[in-house]
Amino acid sequence: MTRLNLVTNLLLAAWVVLELGAALRSRAEGTLQDRGSFWAVGLGVGLGLVGADAAAAQAGPAGRLPAWAGWAGVGLLVAGVAFRHYAIGVLGRNFTPRVRIRPGQPLIQHGPYRFLRHPSYTGGWLALVGTALTLRSWPAVLVMAGFSLWGFARRIRVEEAALAAAFGSRYEQYRRRSWRMIPFVF
Repeated sequence: MTRLNLVTNLLLAAWVVLELGAALRSRAEGTLQDRGSFWAVGLGVGLGLVGADAAAAQAGPAGRLPAWAGWAGVGLLVAGVAFRHYAIGVLGRNFTPRVRIRPGQPLIQHGPYRFLRHPSYTGGWLALVGTALTLRSWPAVLVMAGFSLWGFARRIRVEEAALAAAFGSRYEQYRRRSWRMIPFVF
């Protein structure tokens, strides 16, 4: 195992622990409105991980990236996880792993939510793209970016419908002045 592989695996294990901690701290208050989006994210991430690994194995020399790209991937993985958990921290007790609107829940519009409606997904997506980049294969990065973005986009549609129903015109105004997940793109 290379040093890059070891570092990546340790960081992924730490990320899993952080995710489990965030899920265990969340409260299942409010009506579940998830509509399968939890599983869509899981499917997108799972297909991205398996697909990225397969794409890297099949890429050949034309698909290889230089060694520094792998370490850049480590940096992106760390930055993405940090941004995701910063966003989760800003949500505080309003964070849940499944789509739920808690009675009396405020519409959070500060911190990273000032500009992005779903910054925790932005951070997760960047971390996953960074993970694929550690494979030093541009086809792996494309596969991971595509599959994981599909899962997050499905989740965002469900979450935005729930938020629009809960907050009405306030959410519509917020939606007009912020990006979903990726500034200037989505």
